[in-house]
Amino acid sequence: MKTISDALKSHYAQSVTTISHLVKMTRRDGTVLAVTPDHDQDITFDGVVYKSAFGVIPTDAETSAAMNVDTMSAKGALLALGISEADIAAGLWDLCDVRVLRVNYADLTMGAEKLKRYTFGEISLDRNSFTSEFRGITQKLQQNLGDLVTPTCNANLFDARCGVPETEGLYKFSSQSVTAVSSQWLLTVAALTQAADFFTAGKVQFTSGQNNGLSMEIKQHLFGGELILQEPMPYPIAISDSVTVWSGCSKRSAEDCQTKYNNVIRFRGFPKIPGQDQMYKGV
Repeated sequence: MKTISDALKSHYAQSVTTISHLVKMTRRDGTVLAVTPDHDQDITFDGVVYKSAFGVIPTDAETSAAMNVDTMSAKGALLALGISEADIAAGLWDLCDVRVLRVNYADLTMGAEKLKRYTFGEISLDRNSFTSEFRGITQKLQQNLGDLVTPTCNANLFDARCGVPETEGLYKFSSQSVTAVSSQWLLTVAALTQAADFFTAGKVQFTSGQNNGLSMEIKQHLFGGELILQEPMPYPIAISDSVTVWSGCSKRSAEDCQTKYNNVIRFRGFPKIPGQDQMYKGV
């Protein structure tokens, strides 16, 4: 049950009100961005400064009596919020925690009404503007849980279900330096002398430079330490950037689990279960 102070309740009953909404967004790394989209001055409430952000236009919040996901969206200029396009591409705002309050800006001692709690959903970008979807906390109830029966292994390399040890110098290579850069998705680490495809489907994590702390899946590993990334890094890659690189696994029984990792006893795929095509044949 939602409760508000008697003073704020009485203010709501007036014919003329002075209310504003406060939106506090907290990234997973602890960075906080607080704005008020419908007031022309900053508001300081409960020790947090909510910046006036008239460039941001929120939609009405949608709520139902059922367990449907509460949704809302907002659009506006990136600069109005201090959010950069590169930060969004880096995933820094993924699953950001959003809390919406309503206050009487003329008398903040009345306290706040807690309206909604969301997480960031899909964000789309267009010419220095953004549109963000906010999803209610019941979104987690819409996700199916459980394992799927697939021809390939459904475990992740190095996790507890896989069991392959993350051995330094064998499958993990720390403190490696970038020796050549062709683009934000194509780099070379000359110290990686393994055969081609050893790192395909693996991961590279940057430990210095503008992409420090960010990681990306390796789409293809070519001989000579050339790595083609699954997606471009959000920030420019520089020669001498330090990286950690992990070997890859394409989740195949013979080629990966048995030959590459000697771990076929823990293979969690079902390649011999007949699929729909075989069922349709009636064989």
